[in-house]
Amino acid sequence: MVEGFWSTRPATQGRRSSAEDRNRCRPDTGPKELLKFIAKRLVNLARKVWYDYRKSRRFPGANISANARIGALGSIEIGVGTAILPGVTLHTGTPFESPERLWSPDGTIKIGEYCSIRYNAALICAGEGTISVGNHVQINPNCVIYAGGKGKGVTIDDHCLIAANTVIVPNNHVFSELDQPIRLQGTSSIGITIGKDVWIGANVVVLDGVTIGDGAIVGASAVVTKDVPRNAIVVGNPARVTRYRDK
Repeated sequence: MVEGFWSTRPATQGRRSSAEDRNRCRPDTGPKELLKFIAKRLVNLARKVWYDYRKSRRFPGANISANARIGALGSIEIGVGTAILPGVTLHTGTPFESPERLWSPDGTIKIGEYCSIRYNAALICAGEGTISVGNHVQINPNCVIYAGGKGKGVTIDDHCLIAANTVIVPNNHVFSELDQPIRLQGTSSIGITIGKDVWIGANVVVLDGVTIGDGAIVGASAVVTKDVPRNAIVVGNPARVTRYRDK
């Protein structure tokens, strides 16, 4: 083996990962393959720079991590002072069959001012669904908020706290036809509304059609299947009122 630029160590030597080995030039790599490799890297870099530039122009007052995944920029609004942390996904649209274009920009996501969307949370709209988040809202790691269906979606008012691993989905699969797979029967959607100053604990599931009143508290791991009154404290599966903050 020729030592120097064209050489590579066997994978058994050192601690280099297999991915790193694949990215290094092999001993038999020629100038043509090297140029293709460099060109591909330059194209990817140019795409990233252009995408980051578009994000900075689209959301000038927001603090968005370079590792956040934001699709369909024109369908997403992010307010001044809002932080989008690494691993967060914000996406809108409808999946296409064509691999060249996977999504169409139909839905909308609106996030207010001085919010915090934390690590690996996902806010996704399919079809013409909408997600609206007020001001001073904190959505913690690994939360999933998904909206689908025309004019249906999720509304979260100001000053809400949503703990890690919470799932908020205003959609249900239709399953009335026994001779057809459930996945082919479509979905129904009423919508979910969360009022001001609501605290939702970790691992909560909020189902379609629910309204959570202002000032309510939802205990960890609760499954919310019906409306929660104003200032109520609810726990359990299904969630039930245990007491009220103002009584």
